[in-house]
Amino acid sequence: MDKFTISLNDIIYNNFFLATIASLLSVLLLFIDRCIFIKKNNYITYIKLFLLIFITVYLVLLFKDMNVSDNSEININVNDSPFNN
Repeated sequence: MDKFTISLNDIIYNNFFLATIASLLSVLLLFIDRCIFIKKNNYITYIKLFLLIFITVYLVLLFKDMNVSDNSEININVNDSPFNN
């Protein structure tokens, strides 16, 4: 039988996992706020908050990891400059 191992780097750099943790943390904070200040929130509020935070965090992490430009080299030719005397 093979060992099932999970690397910590796989967990840290997994956007889906990080978005889930952020969403669960936000739902927990909403629940604590509701308990302290005795507010009326129905259960759909928790689902809406979870989905909103999850989608937002996942998209931000996804766009962060995207490589926008492969060519990071900038070619500046000062010889053709009009300000060159």
